[in-house]
Amino acid sequence: MGVLTEDKLMENLDFTCERCQAECTKVNAAEPELGYVSKVDGTFVGPLCKNCWNQIPENERVMRKLPETAFLVVLRQDGEGAYMTTEGVNISYLREPTFNDILTACSIVQRDVDEALFAQKLTTQIVRTLAQGQKASKLVIPK
Repeated sequence: MGVLTEDKLMENLDFTCERCQAECTKVNAAEPELGYVSKVDGTFVGPLCKNCWNQIPENERVMRKLPETAFLVVLRQDGEGAYMTTEGVNISYLREPTFNDILTACSIVQRDVDEALFAQKLTTQIVRTLAQGQKASKLVIPK
């Protein structure tokens, strides 16, 4: 798949609406998919035509857009280093990543991991504190 070129923008534009089975056509491949999230199993149902899209309540609508850019960060064994590549990315995206995209994405991932570790430590500490408070006290209360 990879980055969308001008040729790829005009490929596979025809689709069938999942709701009314009408034959539809997109303007180009970068146009977002219109749909909704199924209440049965939580999956994305789409693409939908404009008529079906307008019939769905606004709070249930989901628009699935193409990613702006995509890349892989590959870590080598034994601390030999890391590098960025766009090979092996099996989704379509609009443009090649820039240096700033890579720095921003990596810092967001690092912040998310740090926040998850902090939440885990905080939860462990709260559970320990609550467990100590629930230990049987040595006071005997008469009935």
